[in-house]
Order: sequence, then C-alpha cells, then structure tokens
Amino acid sequence: MGIDVLPITVAGMDFNEYINQYIEREIPTHRIRIINDCNTTSYEITYLDDGKRVLRLLSRCRDFTLEDLDDLPSIVTVNPIAREVSIDMLRHIREHVDTLGVDLQGFTRVFDSDGYVSTAINMDDLIRILEGIL
Repeated sequence: MGIDVLPITVAGMDFNEYINQYIEREIPTHRIRIINDCNTTSYEITYLDDGKRVLRLLSRCRDFTLEDLDDLPSIVTVNPIAREVSIDMLRHIREHVDTLGVDLQGFTRVFDSDGYVSTAINMDDLIRILEGIL
C-alpha cells in the first residue's frame, strides 16, 4: 500500500517478550522505548451477558515526553489508551508534522481507585484537542 508503519511508544520491561513478534512481522522496533520502572499499559476486559464490556486498567506506563517524540514522520496518528498523551504534547506533535490524526478514546477514559474505566468527555479538553489539530 505504500505505507510504512512506525510505532512510537513507551512500554514496560514486560513488553520485551513481544518484540520478536514485531521483528518477525518486519515492524520497526527502534522507536519502542522500553522503560525499566513501569509495566506496559494494559487492561482487563470482561464481557457481560448483555453484550457490554467492563474495562479495568491493570497497569500504566508513564506519559510521553518530548524526548519520546523527536524526529517525527510527516504523518502521525496519536492513539493514547490511558491519558498518556497530554494536550500540550499533542500540540507539540501537531507543530512538527504535516498531517495528524487523533483517536480520542484515551483522552476520554477516567479511572476509579480500582482501575475501572468510565468515559467522561470534558468539552474544554475536546476543544483544546481540536484547536491543537486544526
């Protein structure tokens, strides 16, 4: 298709066991930053009889930093899953790429003390996201 996928992410030491799968599929791994003092962000998904699902955050790595986002490609999709990309970081990305796509799910998730996920759309944040990408 003429598209080169380049994952740019931070992951915990537990992600090392998956690196070989990326290599076998010829997915570049040089921008996957392994962090020693956190586990990879992960969820437990429970499917209910009514077709709904319950999502619980099991672990969360750290937020993205400017150092994680140097030398960006011209087209970037930002897809946070647990609020690990701040609005300011999104603005930084927008300033350094030609085309930006944003998946809002990670910006809308909130977590209770047990890690259970609910969705809350903060309109001020949504406006800031839209201002940052337009």
